[in-house]
Amino acid sequence: AMENVSFTYGREETVLQNINFKLKRGEWAAIVGLSGAGKSSVLSLLLGFYEAKSGRVLVNGKGIETFSKSSLRKRIAPVFQGPIIISGTLKENITLFQPEEDRVVEEMIRNLNLQDWIRQFPQGIHTQVKEKGKNISVGEAQLISLLRALYHERDLLLCDEALSSVDLATERLLESGLIRSFEGRIAIVISHRFSVVAKAPLILVMEEGMIKEAGSHAELMAKKGIYEKLTRLQSVGMERF
Repeated sequence: AMENVSFTYGREETVLQNINFKLKRGEWAAIVGLSGAGKSSVLSLLLGFYEAKSGRVLVNGKGIETFSKSSLRKRIAPVFQGPIIISGTLKENITLFQPEEDRVVEEMIRNLNLQDWIRQFPQGIHTQVKEKGKNISVGEAQLISLLRALYHERDLLLCDEALSSVDLATERLLESGLIRSFEGRIAIVISHRFSVVAKAPLILVMEEGMIKEAGSHAELMAKKGIYEKLTRLQSVGMERF
């Protein structure tokens, strides 16, 4: 949650102004806005990368300043546009070398409707990948990074353009399973893909470092404001969230 949060880079550049939202366990939200609107800065504050100039940043109802960096990381799973891939099997990249039965990892993949995707690899979850994902596509690396975040079951899942390089057909198969995976945790998704954003119970529309609109897809479309304009521009290929 954030209560009246403002954030400034250095002494002059105001990045966020008076940000307010609250999510409970089992709830998720999407954040949209043009480039530079402040979307990623919201996630950076939740991750403790920066400190707010004013207001309160809360994790599990407690001020973020009460957590050590290590304890905060144990509660949050970030999934970024540029995934980290290590040398090892697909399974080892997902579990980070934790001993785990194959069936657990394979069941998670099935729950996300990715069973056809994993079959493309010659040895399935035991296929070797190279450091930095040199022998796989960026989209495949992003899916591995997402599976890793979900496997480790953190309280808060933060996705910042996490599926931007995944092909549309795979993403459409993934969507329903991904949304089911939000149950029991809090998730915040930044995505330029309309199909993902439109399903969010709460959409926060940012502009110039402020939340200008908030509501469901239907509510925001009915307002015919910023969100409705963004969706129209995207539908004709003129703009991305």
